[in-house]
Amino acid sequence: MVEHACSRGIGGRCVSAYPLFAKKAVAYRILWKIFPARVLALLRLGVERPLVGEAVALPPGIRFPGGWVIFPDVVFPSGWRIGDPLPAGVFSPPSFSPLLAENGGSESLMVGFGGGGPVHRSSPATALTYTEIFTASYWDQVVVVGYELDSIRWAVDHWKVYFGIDPECTSWGALVPKVGTTWATGYRPSKCRVTFSGGTGSVRIGLCDSGGSSLGHDLAAVSPCVISLDFSGGLDIGRFNIRDDVAGSHSALSFYITNIEFA
Repeated sequence: MVEHACSRGIGGRCVSAYPLFAKKAVAYRILWKIFPARVLALLRLGVERPLVGEAVALPPGIRFPGGWVIFPDVVFPSGWRIGDPLPAGVFSPPSFSPLLAENGGSESLMVGFGGGGPVHRSSPATALTYTEIFTASYWDQVVVVGYELDSIRWAVDHWKVYFGIDPECTSWGALVPKVGTTWATGYRPSKCRVTFSGGTGSVRIGLCDSGGSSLGHDLAAVSPCVISLDFSGGLDIGRFNIRDDVAGSHSALSFYITNIEFA
C-alpha cells in the first residue's frame, strides 16, 4: 500500500502533493489555534465545519466536528470506528478538547496535535444514537405568500434562515417533510438535536405533528440544542420551526442550521 504523502505531517512532501489544499489546511488550523469554536461559528466563514479533501469517503455514521483536517485521497479502512488508529493524512484540531462523537456520543476520541493520542470510551449503554435527517433530500421549505424571499433556504450544505417574516423576531423559518419521502411515517424519535450558528440571540426551536400539536420545543442560547419529543398524540412529524428570538427588529442578521439529527 502506498504511503500517504501527508503521513508525516504537513511538510514538504505533503505540500508538494497537495499545494492548494495544504495552504488552505495551514490557514484553517491557524484559525482553530487562535480562536475558540464559538467565535469561528460567528465569523460565518465555513470554518466551523471540518476541512475534508476530495476523494475521501468518511466512515458511515461518523461526523467529525469542526477543526479536523482530512487531506484528499485519505482512505479509512473498512469497518473503521472511533478508537482505531487515525489514517495518515488526518489531523485533529491543534487545541483540541471537545470529543469526537459517533452519532451522538456512543464513543469518544481524544487525540493530540496531529492525531494518534490516547483513546477514551464512554459507555454505549447510556448513549443515544443520532441519525442525521438534515438536507433538502428530507425537508421542504415552507414558503409564505408575500414573503417568498424570506424564511429559509437550502444553501449547499446548510439551511440559511432569513430575516423579516415575523415582526416579533429577526429571523424565521419552517420545514416540512419533503413531498415524496416516507421517512417521517411512523418515525418516533425521542430526541431532536439541532446545531446552529449566527443570529442575534437565543433561538427558538420546535417541532409539531401533522395535526399542528407541539411535539417539543426549546429556547436555546448555545448550539447544539437537544429537544425531547412527545408523540403521545399518535401523529407523525409534520413541521420543524426555528426562529431567532430577538424582538422588534427586522435587521439582516440571518443565521444557519448546520445539522438536524434525531435519536
